[in-house]
Amino acid sequence: MLQHEYRKFFDRGGDTRVMETLTQAGFDTLAEGEYFFAVSLAGKIRFGRELLRAEVEHLEKQTGRKVPRANHAFLFPGEPVLTAGAFFIEKDDVPKIARVTAQSGHYFYSNVSKTIREDISQRSDHYLLTLGHFFGALRDLGIPYDNILISKF
Repeated sequence: MLQHEYRKFFDRGGDTRVMETLTQAGFDTLAEGEYFFAVSLAGKIRFGRELLRAEVEHLEKQTGRKVPRANHAFLFPGEPVLTAGAFFIEKDDVPKIARVTAQSGHYFYSNVSKTIREDISQRSDHYLLTLGHFFGALRDLGIPYDNILISKF
């Protein structure tokens, strides 16, 4: 399945350089928006930019081609992770993480329910508990993580 997703990604012109490892210096350059992430067993945070549905539709209409979209499984292919989800950057003078979720269709999905949203709702303690790994990795990088809204979705 992952090989199929990679093939579609590259066939559509995808570039793995859109996925990065989070560093303090790199964090300071992030634009506002949503980023998907995963945390490795070693505490490394890898992430990619999540395009808004409206952006995707606009680009596909403009180019007439499907937009390549990476996902959580691309960040640490074939490796176990401690947590995965999305973080949302807001920017005044400097970027800050405003919200974080533990939502991923590739990790922690247990097929308890028909949809990932229902699964997260039913097992939210399990999902949210894993975010401690994300916050610990941010602490180790020296990236502030106070006043972050933790959301199921």
